[in-house]
Amino acid sequence: MNPICVPARSNRFMSFFTWVTLIVAYLGVEAPLLGVNELGDNETVSATIADSEAPSLTSEPLLPSDKPDWVAAADRLDGNIHRLSVATEPMDSRDACRAQIDSTILAAARRYVNEHVLEVPDADKLNGLTAKWVRENWLVPDREWEAVLNRSSGTYYQLWVELEVFPKDRELVKKWYQELETQRRSLLSLLFCLLVGATAGVANMGLRLILRKGDSLKKK
Repeated sequence: MNPICVPARSNRFMSFFTWVTLIVAYLGVEAPLLGVNELGDNETVSATIADSEAPSLTSEPLLPSDKPDWVAAADRLDGNIHRLSVATEPMDSRDACRAQIDSTILAAARRYVNEHVLEVPDADKLNGLTAKWVRENWLVPDREWEAVLNRSSGTYYQLWVELEVFPKDRELVKKWYQELETQRRSLLSLLFCLLVGATAGVANMGLRLILRKGDSLKKK
C-alpha cells in the first residue's frame, strides 16, 4: 500500500493553524500560561477538617473573647495603608496551620488585588504576585495570633495574621498588570498578522487554481 502523501501547502497550513491554536490557548482565560499557579493541586493541605462539627472560619462566637482587636476585623484603610485580617481554616494541629498559611495569604492577596487594585479577576495571572512575595512584603511581623478552639469533637487551631498594603505596593501591582496587558496586545497583534497572512495566502491559492483551470479549459 502506498503511503499517504500530504502536499507541502497542506503542511504549511497545518503548521499555521497549529501556531494559531497555541496562541489562542496562551491568551485563554481558563488555563493561562502567563500566570503560574504557585501552589498547585498537589500541595493541597490534607489536614483540613472534614468533621461537620469543626469550627467555622468566620464564626465570631467560636473565637476566644480575649482575641486581639485586629483578629477577624473587616478589611480597613488606615491612612493610605490597607490592612487585611487573614486566617487559615480551622485545623487539627499547629503544624497544619503553618503548612496552610502560604496558600491563605496568597488567596487573600489575590482577592484584594482583584477587588481594590485591578477591579478585574486577573490577579492569578500576575507572575510577581506569589506567596513568597506577599509574605516578604505584606505580612506584618508582629501580627500573628493562634486561636485554640475547643469543641466536643476535639481541639482545633486557627492561625491569624495581618497583611498591610502600601500605596507603592498597589502601584507595583498595576505595573505588573500593564506588562501583562502589553504581552497580550503583542500576541493579539501577532495573531492578527498571521490571520491576515493566511487569508491572503488562501485567496492567492484559490485565484491560482481558478486561473489554472481556465488555462486547461482553453487548451481543450
